[in-house]
Amino acid sequence: MSMVLAILGTTIGCEQTPETVADCVKLTDAVEQENCYFGFAQAAVQDRAALQQTIQAIPSATSRDLLRLRMAVQDPVRLGWLCKNVEGTDAQTRCSNIVRRPHLLKPPPGAR
Repeated sequence: MSMVLAILGTTIGCEQTPETVADCVKLTDAVEQENCYFGFAQAAVQDRAALQQTIQAIPSATSRDLLRLRMAVQDPVRLGWLCKNVEGTDAQTRCSNIVRRPHLLKPPPGAR
């Protein structure tokens, strides 16, 4: 967790390092805010219940869906279950496509 907070600290710059998901809301830059949520989710990825709790702590449905999509793209086989909880119709479609076609996310052989 301290590694995630260190990464969040360097991402956020001069602003105070968030200690909870709720602190991410205080960030003024939208990209930093989404990256903050992602950092907390990464820290909880090994514990399904903790990951679900982290996602539910995000106040915006759009941000929750974006996080679920990002996590599913990162590891569609292991984290595809997140797509079942996507709230928006468009996000649901995209997430389902990721889970059904994870091979499209892999670089072709020999690519760097």
